[in-house]
Amino acid sequence: MNITTTLEQRLSQNIKAGEVSVERAMLIASGLDSEEAIQQYTARLDTLQKRFHDYLERKKRHPNTQMETARELFDYLWEDKPRRNDENGDYKLTTAIDAQLSEDKNLAVGNCIALTALFTALGLREGLNLYATYIPGHVLSTLRKNGSLIIDIENTRTDGYNTRLDESYGYVEESAMHIVSLMIASRWQIKKEGREEQLNAAIKDYNLAIEISPNNAVAYCHRGIAEARQHRFNEALKDAEKALKIFPNYEDAEELKKFIDRSNKTIAEIKPLGNPTSSTF
Repeated sequence: MNITTTLEQRLSQNIKAGEVSVERAMLIASGLDSEEAIQQYTARLDTLQKRFHDYLERKKRHPNTQMETARELFDYLWEDKPRRNDENGDYKLTTAIDAQLSEDKNLAVGNCIALTALFTALGLREGLNLYATYIPGHVLSTLRKNGSLIIDIENTRTDGYNTRLDESYGYVEESAMHIVSLMIASRWQIKKEGREEQLNAAIKDYNLAIEISPNNAVAYCHRGIAEARQHRFNEALKDAEKALKIFPNYEDAEELKKFIDRSNKTIAEIKPLGNPTSSTF
């Protein structure tokens, strides 16, 4: 499913060294494996940015603050693609760019990761101070100024500008680079894919996602699921607990812990019946 490229192999190191922009990192996480491909999609983002500026001219609008610019960008993206959200759609920034540039006005652009990635890529170009706010299964944009919250922006809804978050969900705010980690952690449907080579490749991607953003609870949980399917229950338990430390009510992580507990009890019951020097699993 995923062939790790040289660009991606260097991604975590380059991010830690501050040698890669969020935009470039999101393009690499979307699967671009050459400088030529990155240049191509950078140019496509240039086109989108120009279309946004043309939109402002047509509307005779001249935003002077980050809030005004964020509002105009949000409205432009939704006016251009009013059916942009597809919760079962792709997570890649590249897919979102292609869809946003399409002449088909009714085309969906992507899921919450793709929509937030596109808003972030264009917003950072416009000087917006954007962060990623997430819970397992969802991410949105947060705009800050001098460290203070200005607004949250829900990219999956037409009324999502300046949305009010339900604090009971326990949203966690991370840097915009967290979107890169979410992209990489979204490559695998780990509950459905069980062949050994798939599990090993998935774990490799989850490792990278965690290196990029150590607070990615989804990556910990899904890595734990993959480890549990390999009967590596000690490692799986540690990952489930790390995920629950970030999100105490994370249902998938809770279910993983229950599965590990049941599996360990089964092993304890089976081992005395067989050769005590060998393992059933």
